[in-house]
Amino acid sequence: PVAGEFAPWPLHEIVCASILTVEHARSGELSFDLRSYSRANTAERGIVASVERALEGVRTVLSYNGRAFDVPVLMARAIIAQEPATNIAKLR
Repeated sequence: PVAGEFAPWPLHEIVCASILTVEHARSGELSFDLRSYSRANTAERGIVASVERALEGVRTVLSYNGRAFDVPVLMARAIIAQEPATNIAKLR
């Protein structure tokens, strides 16, 4: 890429990803679980696999710029790493 330009999605490497899940108990209470995956303790392929597992059975996903950036980058890197990403692909 030219200096100052944003690199294409496949050239981005994932260094971290975080997922916050919210569960609604029958009592009406909410429980929160924040999981972060980082290159500090796993390879990029492991981050993709962790995000994929975290999305299993999830009905609703909220993100900021996820459809325009995060999901395409996750998909591109999953392909490069040859890591299945069926749940991530559903987010498109």
